[in-house]
Amino acid sequence: MNFLRDRLQNSALLGAFQRFIVDRIRVGVDFLGWSPKPRDTFQDRYLRMLLLEAAVKNSASSPEIIVYANIAFTNWKDNPNSIQSDQQRAIFYEGISEGTVADWDMAWEEMKYTMKQDYRGALLYGLSATREPWVLRRYLYRCLNDTALTRAQGARSFMQVVQSDYGRNIALQFFKDNWSSLYQR
Repeated sequence: MNFLRDRLQNSALLGAFQRFIVDRIRVGVDFLGWSPKPRDTFQDRYLRMLLLEAAVKNSASSPEIIVYANIAFTNWKDNPNSIQSDQQRAIFYEGISEGTVADWDMAWEEMKYTMKQDYRGALLYGLSATREPWVLRRYLYRCLNDTALTRAQGARSFMQVVQSDYGRNIALQFFKDNWSSLYQR
């Protein structure tokens, strides 16, 4: 799905594709709901996670999903344990993409000090979604130089920036400008 979305990014068909995806997502959401239930299987939780991520990435056609994610992100800022693990990636992605630089900085600090790897991964995924070009550049430099990230996390974060709508061109320019440093790693 992301492959098709990326291919249609600069096409007049993107809007129709997003509406199609959101219609498919709604079927799953109507069946599963957004919040986990006590009797959910692993597959239910995993499918809910994928549905929420797809909904956030195709947000132009689903404003109610964006409202849900932004409310959850606002609650997370007050209580970092308030988001279910299967919702973290999508909520951080949407919250940071719509949020401020202060939100990004808060998520970065939270990521640096957490010991939970899935939580850290969700935060790193969300950090790649910012729409501020200079923050994306700072993030890429941190991926390259910061001791808070392992090489694998830095590489994964770099790829997530490349896959984001706002980061694709910035990552390409960063790659060109820092080729020698990247090659030596």
